[in-house]
Amino acid sequence: NNPDALLVLLLVAAAYAVTRAIESASTRRSSTRWLLFAGLLVGTGFITKMMQAFLVVPAFGLAYLIAADTSLKRRVLQLLTAGAAMLVGSGWWVAIVSLWPASSRPYVGGSQHNSILSLVFGYNGLGRLTGHETGSVGINGVGAPSLLRLFSVKFGAQASWLLPAALLLLVTRLWLRRRAPRTDPRRAQLVIWGGWLLGTGLTFSLMSGITHPYYRVALAPAIGALI
Repeated sequence: NNPDALLVLLLVAAAYAVTRAIESASTRRSSTRWLLFAGLLVGTGFITKMMQAFLVVPAFGLAYLIAADTSLKRRVLQLLTAGAAMLVGSGWWVAIVSLWPASSRPYVGGSQHNSILSLVFGYNGLGRLTGHETGSVGINGVGAPSLLRLFSVKFGAQASWLLPAALLLLVTRLWLRRRAPRTDPRRAQLVIWGGWLLGTGLTFSLMSGITHPYYRVALAPAIGALI
């Protein structure tokens, strides 16, 4: 009954929406609609598993900023609009929980003061990176934070057996397409999936807070796409 599979589904759908936005960038309304859709999907991913959903955002934004066939000003404005959609998609639930009288709502589990903001930014937010989580169950025997953590006994069998090939193919393909036009769609895909893999993988490797081997399902789409 973990939310990770639903989170992955939403983020894959968001990656699809970003891809369609890049493809239709010369058509203003169409690309903006796809970016808004991507923002809403990532926002819903936040409701599913909070800040983990945002790990793919830099890759999505960078891909559109690099590859969209339109002016830089328009690309920036469209991404800001998508960011607003993402905040709306995630913020409405946070607002409802925060505004609902504490005496008549379920206790916000994981927080110490029945605060959804404390949960978002603390226990399920920065606390996962720093390890400063009151009530933490620790890192569950998955090894100390390091660049090789994904190859430990518990993690290796979960998602890492194809990781070296994915990274090698990413670097090789980026090098082969180094002279391609700015709007090259294949390089845009490498940025989307390579950024997803690097951002999520490094976070899982170096985070000091609560972590479980099954979190690595979030690496599967990026590894699969690159392979």
